[in-house]
Amino acid sequence: MYKILIVEDEELERTSMKIFLEENLLDVEIVGEAKSGFEAVEMIDSKDINLMLVDINIPGMDGMEVIKYARKKLPKAVIIITTAYDDFNIAHRAIKLKVDDFLLKPIRKEVLLESVKSFASRLGEGRQTGKSNKLLSKFEMELKKCSYKASVDILREYIDQLYLEEHDVNIISKRLQEVAKAVVRISEELGITVPVALHLDHGTYEGCYKCIKAGFTSIMFDGSHYPFEENLAKSTELVNVAHNLGLSIECEVGSIGGEEDGVVGMGECADPDECKTIADLGVDMLAAGIGNIHGKYPANWQGLSFETLDAIQAKTGVMPLVLHGGTGIPADMIKKAISLGVSKINVNTECQLSFADATRKYIEAGKDLEGKGFDPRKLLAPGADAIKATVKEKMELFGSVGKAE
Repeated sequence: MYKILIVEDEELERTSMKIFLEENLLDVEIVGEAKSGFEAVEMIDSKDINLMLVDINIPGMDGMEVIKYARKKLPKAVIIITTAYDDFNIAHRAIKLKVDDFLLKPIRKEVLLESVKSFASRLGEGRQTGKSNKLLSKFEMELKKCSYKASVDILREYIDQLYLEEHDVNIISKRLQEVAKAVVRISEELGITVPVALHLDHGTYEGCYKCIKAGFTSIMFDGSHYPFEENLAKSTELVNVAHNLGLSIECEVGSIGGEEDGVVGMGECADPDECKTIADLGVDMLAAGIGNIHGKYPANWQGLSFETLDAIQAKTGVMPLVLHGGTGIPADMIKKAISLGVSKINVNTECQLSFADATRKYIEAGKDLEGKGFDPRKLLAPGADAIKATVKEKMELFGSVGKAE
């Protein structure tokens, strides 16, 4: 990952460079911003840095002195000078200090980007490894050819390969931002008329902001594990941000049982008054615990608490309610929940079970040994088809067939 220190006394210039680089380079971390030479020296001593953008005319130690110090402390770091002075003496001194590039202000953004990107191989990190990089290029080619099914297949393969190659959460997060943009592009290119949401499920507070930045159109903030007042404060903030950007937002009250994305819940029944408080924030959907859990339901499960659901619906009115953990809930309970205001039902485990069962049958039948049956596109196809069949069944049960506008 590019670990960059920006040394610039003009706050607007400094902030502009930071935002631009973060938005346009996948593997960037701005580890420090120094507005004086002395601050820069402190950061050189205390932070892991492999690329520096240094303005010459800064308070305290000037930029050249900072670079001289950095060359002793960080001999392998890439150093790029930024200056408003087209002066031969400055250029001569920069060469003697083995400065890597010299950018004249005002710096055009494309010039800054090209300069930083050109040193990727020298840094020894921060570049996509072979296969995932080729897959992303291949995806772009297929999309240009309007080969949408191939594009989706390649995108799936890219995500799988990404997790094999990368272990740095920050790099994965930035690359998934590109995936988010790709999904939006496919939806637009296909001219899909059914509403499509790129939705974050069970997002953390920080995760919601990352997905908003990535281009998601819908987020769910799961603050149910916080004390209610903290959940309320964070929900209030995120509702305002989401709605100002034209995004839909779902919030949760009362922990859903089981484990989802590392959050473990005991299957609480939400407090109807707390549900009303969150609903009154203007959330678009409300997830409320009514005894439901994620994953498989145990044999001794007591069922959904319709008394709680009825009380929540009475308090929240027409607010669309969300039922998480839809897998394994009997059909009659599902239909009753819908009659009491549930408008969105999350089903994931059942899709995963269908996928696993179909894939297992494919392998047990020895089809992976026939011809090129080992090809991931063939090996995983029965599982993908099984998920589609499960989704169709659920659409029939939920009464959502033909409802999209």
